[in-house]
Order: sequence, then C-alpha cells, then structure tokens
Amino acid sequence: MKNDLNPDEREAFESVEAFLKNQTVFIGPDPDIMRDHGLAPRTPREHALLARDWERDRVGLMRDRLISNCNETWQVMSAIASSPGAKWGDSITGIWTASGDLAVVSTGGVLGFASITHYALRHIMKYWRGEPSIGVNDGDAFMHNDARWGSIHPADFATFMPVFAGGELACWVGCSEHLGENGAIEPGGLSALAESVYGEGLRISPMKIAEGGELKRDLVTFMQNMVRDRALMYEDMKARLAVCKTLVQRVHDAIAEFGADDFIGMLRLGLEDVQAEVRRRIAALPDGTTRAIAFADSTLREQAYIKCNVELRKSGERLVVNVRGSAPEFANRTINSVLGSTKAVVGNLLCGFVWPDLPRNQAVLAPVEFEVDPGSCLNSSFETPNSISMLTLFPTFTALQVAFTKLSYAAPQARTRALAPWYNMINTYIYAGVNQRGQMVASISANVNGMPGGARDGADGEHSMAALFSIMGDLPEIEVQEQEVPYLSLIGKKLLRDNQGFGKFRGGSGFQWAISPKDSPLWGFATVASGSAYPNISGIFGGYGCGTYPICKVLGVDIFERIEDDPRAFASYDLAEIMNQRPIAGARYETHTMAMPFELAQRGDIYLMSQGTGGGWGDVLEREPLSVWRDVCDQILCAAVARQVYGVVLHAQTQALDEDATQRVRAQLRAERLARGRPYAEFIADWVTPGPSGLPAPYFGCWDKPDEIWMGNEEVPSPADALQPVMMQDPQWLRIRELEAQVRQLRAERTA
Repeated sequence: MKNDLNPDEREAFESVEAFLKNQTVFIGPDPDIMRDHGLAPRTPREHALLARDWERDRVGLMRDRLISNCNETWQVMSAIASSPGAKWGDSITGIWTASGDLAVVSTGGVLGFASITHYALRHIMKYWRGEPSIGVNDGDAFMHNDARWGSIHPADFATFMPVFAGGELACWVGCSEHLGENGAIEPGGLSALAESVYGEGLRISPMKIAEGGELKRDLVTFMQNMVRDRALMYEDMKARLAVCKTLVQRVHDAIAEFGADDFIGMLRLGLEDVQAEVRRRIAALPDGTTRAIAFADSTLREQAYIKCNVELRKSGERLVVNVRGSAPEFANRTINSVLGSTKAVVGNLLCGFVWPDLPRNQAVLAPVEFEVDPGSCLNSSFETPNSISMLTLFPTFTALQVAFTKLSYAAPQARTRALAPWYNMINTYIYAGVNQRGQMVASISANVNGMPGGARDGADGEHSMAALFSIMGDLPEIEVQEQEVPYLSLIGKKLLRDNQGFGKFRGGSGFQWAISPKDSPLWGFATVASGSAYPNISGIFGGYGCGTYPICKVLGVDIFERIEDDPRAFASYDLAEIMNQRPIAGARYETHTMAMPFELAQRGDIYLMSQGTGGGWGDVLEREPLSVWRDVCDQILCAAVARQVYGVVLHAQTQALDEDATQRVRAQLRAERLARGRPYAEFIADWVTPGPSGLPAPYFGCWDKPDEIWMGNEEVPSPADALQPVMMQDPQWLRIRELEAQVRQLRAERTA
C-alpha cells in the first residue's frame, strides 16, 4: 500500500506512522520474541559467509580462543564481584551474535542465566536500536533483571555491551549474575511474602545504563535508592560493566587477528553445527515416550502439592518436551515461572548432564519443541510474581532428568550419561541486617552450591558437589563469610550421617551446618525451600530418593556467653544429635519447614540446616556389602541403617563386615518382599483413586488426565486450556479467624 502512494502522500503516511509509534503507552514484552527459543534467521552477510569453504581447524581455534576469553572474564567476575552468588561462581559471561543468539559462553557458571538472555537482546534490537532517544552505540551498556524480558527471576541481573567492527555491529558481550538484594518486600531478593509483581522489588526491562563506557550516575542512584544494600548494587554494576568492557577488548583482539568476516561467520557456523549435531543425537535416541513427575510441597506460605508434569516424546529427529498437566499459576504467590525460564531449565539439563561434551550455546535447545498449558505455573502470565520460580523450575528439572535418563539409557552409546536425579532444592539461608562494619547488607548464602549428585550406572553419586544449575560453582569459604557478615559457623560443612539416596549405587550425601549471629544490632534469616513434607527427588531403577528436611533452631540462649563460661558448652557437631539429645541446657529447640519467612534473630541463636541427597540407582540389596561397610567407616552411614536398608550386618564391637549374617538377612528381606507382593491388578484396585481427595493439603495439577487440572480443594477439575489463576488466602488471616472461632467457642462454653 505504501509503495502505491505519491511522494507527498508517502511523507504524510510515514508521519502518521511515526506519530502512532510514539504514542504507544507501554512497550512490554513482545509475545513473538518471548515464544521463540530458536536461532534467528541468517543475516544476508552470514548467509554469504557460510556459503564459502571453512577451514575447520581454524574455526576450532577461534572458538577455543573465545571460550578461553569467557572463562577469563568469568573468573574476573568471581574475583571482583561483591554478591556472594557471583563471588562463588553463580554468574556467567558470554558472546552473542548481532541478532542476539548465544554463541559462546564460559564453561563455568550458570548456563540458565545466559541461555535466556537472547530474549532481552532481541527486544533491544527490535525496539531500542532505532529509537532516537536510546539507540545502540559503541560504549553503551544495557541492563535488565525481569524474567518477563528474559531472566530467571528478579534476583538475577544481566549487563550487555555491543561490539562494533568497522562501524558494523559484530556481536554482543554480556555478564549475568545472581545479585540478590533487589528491594523486594523481604530482603535478599527472594521474597515469599510478595503477593504481586509490585512487591518483588526492581523489575528492570532492558535499559541503557552506560554510555561511552561509563555508568550513568542518575540511573545508578535510582537503582541504589530502591534497594537495601546500596553498596552491593553499585559495586556489582561496576563489576559487570568492567567484565563486559574486558570482553569487548578480547573480541576486538580476535577480530584483529582473524578478521571480521571469519569472526562473524564462526559465530553463526558454531551455532548451526551444534544444531545439526543435536538433531543427529536426537535421531540416535530410541523412538518412544517417557514420563516423570515431581512435586513442590509448599507455596512458601502454605503447604500444598504442586505438580510438575513432564512427558518426553521422541520420533525421528523430533523431540517434544510436554509439561501440560502441571499446576496452574498462582496469582498471589511467587513460585511461578515464565515459559522462557522453563525452556532454560531444559537447556541447562542438556548441556550440563545429557550431552555435556557439546559446546554450550543456544543451538542446543533450538531443535527441541515444547507443549505447555496457557496459564500454568510453568508458563505464567505477565502479572504473576515469579521471584522464587525455582520452586517449580527445580522439580521440573528433576522430572526432566528422570525422563531423559529413561530415554537415553536405552541407547547403548549414551549409557554413560545416565544419572539418577541430582538434588534440586535451595537448602540455604537468605540473610539481611547490619554487618559488623555498620553497613546494611542482604543476599543469599552460596551454600546452595553444595547440592549432592545422583548415583550413576556403576558409580556412587558425589557428596555435596555442585548446584544443578552451576556445575562449576563453588562453596563459600567459612573464613571469608565470617569477614563479611556477622555470624559464626559452629558446624562447618560436615556430611550428615544417613543422608543418602540408598541404592545399588547410592546418591551423594549432603552436608550440614550451624550458624549463629554475633556483633550485629539487627540481623535475620529466611529460607525459601521445598521438601520438608514431600521428598524433592526420587531415585531411579529401584533406588531411593532423598528424605525430607526441616530447619532447626536452638533459641533462648546466647551460645557465645555459654562458650565464654564453658568452652565445652557447644561440643556436639551433628544436627541430629543436637536436636535429639538437646545438650544445651535451658534452650528452646524448634523445627520448622524450609519455607520460613524472614525473621529477626538474636545474638547467640543457633540455626541448623542440611543439604539434601542425590538419588540412588538400583536395588539396595544389590549393593556391594564392602561399599556399605566403607560408608559406615566414613561415618556417613550408621550400622543400624546399614542393616535395616541394605541388609548388611556389621560386628557390634569391631564393626567388621559379617558376610554370612549379611547373606542371611538379605535372604530374609527378599522373602519378606515376596510375601508383601500382590498381583498388579489387585494392587492398582486398592492404590488408584479417582482424584486427590483426602490429602492433608490442597493439590494442584493433573491427576490421571493431563487435560484436567485440579485447582486445590475444588471437587471438579478444570479444563487445562481454560485455566484461571489460583488465589491463595493469607495464612495469617486464616489463623486469626481460626483463633477467633476458638475464642467464641470458649466464651460460649463459659457462659453456658
């Protein structure tokens, strides 16, 4: 139509178009951008470059050079960042094509941070590059932290810079990290009490925060003004910018050595090579369907069964990840996940566990298709809060891991990749308050990085090795922690006994720790984990899953005063021993779910926690007795559990392995199994129910039909394609009404 106009009419038409464009009330997330996890189409230049013959050795040299540059800058970020997450590896650096596709990324760090950021870059390229008031120029930097534009949750912050060669945009570089404190209703960046997006603190859409390589101090001040830890915000904004500027220089060095054509072509070639290889590997898997489920047991405000439903369908080169049937979104709870974050979890699984030998880039996920319910907790809408999306993302990761293991185990060439579920929950504490130097600080402890690994076919799982989202993340050093925050570690990362996923090959054990605040006038803690009522992970092929975990407290006694009077006042270094034997006289001993809102702590209060365990693999009665004996000797298993679970008998005095008694006990245990056994049809008749009635908490998600979603306590499921957000009542008001009813009853009884 526009081409049919004469020059005067065309000028008027363009003026009207420009006027209407400038009157847009709100340039929100673009649905087309946010749905697309594939590669951007080739640019004309990329198309011409890839038509030529490429020397593969030279391509590999360039790619290795850039990966090394990303590793260097990731390590620099760990060295100069202030946030505990980034300091201990929960960050990442990367290089994106000019179109915004993630092409090269550091081998360490949180891949999910990088694999979701192309959404923000595509938004910048579509809306800000040609916007006269913004633009994309050499020395600019952009920042964002909102999952609705491409982040996991608002505690994660990303910074990007464009790189120009000969006046042409050659690529983008960037750095993402878990910053933590972002001004939410609760400190530390992970708020369970927020009942809308407007209580979750800073939600920054892609915004230019630097020009000419310098931060804009008005925007820095704005960011600082919105958070509790102002030094942290400023220091890490500078750190991310410094890392990006270093990476810009490394890219310029590579272009100077190899040439802009080779550099731009190599980025695109690397993506397309990986995409082709992933299709080949998918084709090598057996055709079929595998399914798995996992649950969160809490919204962090109340107990609930929140289902994460996974089905993998593989046919030829086609792999479909179907999460239909999962729980609906929660309108006033922060555990929702946007679809981009759910996809990032799949990418993290493929690169970290299924095919860890592949280059880590966006193309790994590009061939994978997704099926989701609109309005589910794994495909939440714009107005739903998501600051603790990990409570649904991580159980989904576990279900995906089980389903992929079942699928890949049948392919002989991939069996070494098979793995029981990695521990998946945020068993750590969020802290906030005034530190020993009088500064207000707030963040999350990087103890979360100590998740134990699942058992493998032929080997036990690793003890408290790394977070499933950060396979090369580190655990914080106790001395460094105590220099920065006002609490002391009374128990420091000691493995908790009997904390393992039992099996022919056992899952890794998780560590325990105890901390106590000191030298602060104002200090507090919160926890935001699931798994205190329903286990977070299962085993596989007959292996056991993990247990359930509380947070434990010893209150009412200043342990530091006790230690001054008697150095042996704290002489028990085991969580179970302390809580069961209660050795500190006069103290109050409490256990709570791991969904604990922020609370103030007193000097000398003791908070005790533990990591979970990786899943077990195979039948416990097939475990080598010597391996069980070794675990007892290493004090990660007691003799009673060795006999009860594994059927392994140790001599009472010497703890030597009694092989004859072990054979007798195992034979008895097998006979008891056979006696308990029933025909499948008979078992199903007793076990299967038509719905989730009679459960101790409301149930959310499908029961037996993915297209029917149970919405809590409702008696009739809702159609999956017509989901409505779930509104949860305030637990405090429910408790108040319950107590008021009790008061009325007591008054009535008194006057009767």
